[in-house]
Amino acid sequence: MNNKSRLAEAVHYFKMRPLIHVMEAARVKYEAYGKAGGTIMTEKLAYKELLALAEFMGMSEHALDLKRKFSISRFERRIMERWGITLGDLLEEYFRGAQDEHG
Repeated sequence: MNNKSRLAEAVHYFKMRPLIHVMEAARVKYEAYGKAGGTIMTEKLAYKELLALAEFMGMSEHALDLKRKFSISRFERRIMERWGITLGDLLEEYFRGAQDEHG
């Protein structure tokens, strides 16, 4: 599978799950640090978002909820393990349509 199709598959995965708040928070952190760094707090996530994130991160929702946060760099590692793409590439493609609409 080439990089473009892996990227499309990753974008599809995240768009088909209730992870918009996670992706928006990851984009804010990524833009602030210029790389996959920092943490995102989970207490404001809806339960369905927490479930979807825990599933992707390979942990129980209870464990994720107890931690109250997750590492952006660990999130990127999971993306790289699964699709071989960076978080930056994923975020750029994921939000491409929104940027075009809102300029």
